[in-house]
Amino acid sequence: MSLGLFLLSLAAAGSLQAQDEGEKRVRRFFDAHCTECHGPEVKKKNLRLDTLPATFSDRTIRERWAQVYDRIRLGE
Repeated sequence: MSLGLFLLSLAAAGSLQAQDEGEKRVRRFFDAHCTECHGPEVKKKNLRLDTLPATFSDRTIRERWAQVYDRIRLGE
């Protein structure tokens, strides 16, 4: 493996680790503030935040996250 490929793989691994850490922080926030009403027991507005995937490649999921963001920003 060339040095360039090695450094690129290290950078990618660091990015993935930061992404995983960010996702954990978001999940902890939702667990503390949101899943009581949007979790396995209660699904207000038919929304479960405990199972909403942390991916933005799917348009429907991306739009759902945008709605969640807007609601949080508005203080709901």
